[in-house]
Amino acid sequence: MATVLVVDDNRNIRDFCRRELEKDGYRVLVAASGEEAVRICDADSPDLVVLDIRMPGQDGLETMGRIARRHPLLPVVFFTAHPADLHFDFRSWPARACVEKSENLGALKAKIAEILNDV
Repeated sequence: MATVLVVDDNRNIRDFCRRELEKDGYRVLVAASGEEAVRICDADSPDLVVLDIRMPGQDGLETMGRIARRHPLLPVVFFTAHPADLHFDFRSWPARACVEKSENLGALKAKIAEILNDV
């Protein structure tokens, strides 16, 4: 069973993603901040990280940089309501994908499955 870490400062989004991804058979960890996400990656070695961009404190781009330095093979998928934030920002380049937030997690689930099947 693959482990997915969902990182978002919004509790409702974290809970919704957890429920939906668990239905698909994933083990789901959650983090409310970038700092917490880095600690979880170090301690629990998830197979994939779903990461929000706009978070207070350490934002998603900074978080991804820290994760990429420590775990260079760990795939990261940005899950954001603001995909334009990534345009021309070199810090986003290590991410495997960017999926726009939606009430339907079909696109996110498909991208997760695609990436984990390639690993």
